[in-house]
Amino acid sequence: MRTSIQTLLIFLLAHTCLSACTNGNETTEKIPIPAAVDMGLHSGTLWAAANVGGTRPEDFGNYYAWGEVKTKESYSWQNYEHGTELALTKYCTQKDCGRQGFQDNLKELQPEDDIVTVAYGEGWCIPTKEDWRELYNNCTWQWTTKGDAYGQLATSNINGQSLFFPASGYIENRTQVSLNENGYYWASTLDDKSSPVAVEFMVTKNMTHLNAYARFFGQSVRGVKKKQ
Repeated sequence: MRTSIQTLLIFLLAHTCLSACTNGNETTEKIPIPAAVDMGLHSGTLWAAANVGGTRPEDFGNYYAWGEVKTKESYSWQNYEHGTELALTKYCTQKDCGRQGFQDNLKELQPEDDIVTVAYGEGWCIPTKEDWRELYNNCTWQWTTKGDAYGQLATSNINGQSLFFPASGYIENRTQVSLNENGYYWASTLDDKSSPVAVEFMVTKNMTHLNAYARFFGQSVRGVKKKQ
């Protein structure tokens, strides 16, 4: 009888641990920290060699909605953590999109909502809009392949170091879109004109540029940190 009770307790503890590590269809997992590449940038910003969730430069990695720190099976306004398009609960600079007139005027992700900080630790974060602009302005960009992935290779005009940004597409609802055609990388910066939209860096076969996209989409993330 005692053995049966112990077995039951072990089962219940294991089930409790599994429940704590998952939230519906959201998952948290151990994420490896990639190498930090020094591109010789004036700001001293170092860039991760791979996407969050990947270990190699060509890995697509994980997909996250803007300001969320868990992956999901489906990405939509209906399951977005910080509200809906017309009823935001955080990161809102216009009263007409906040829930009951809510407005916090937060324009940059806070550490608890930054998957890079959460996954890699203090000092790491998602690139700001200015971080992306600095990288873009100081590199030569070339559409190429690495492994089985298409993407843009950024080669520093300062020290010759390079970063590969795979065309990892994005996820809307449960559908993966534009895989090996376009890549969409979140910035930590909210769009200036519309709170339901956040800044992203887009890579395509013909160009790389800053853009803005609805916050609920599942997109790639690359990490940065400052040189010590």
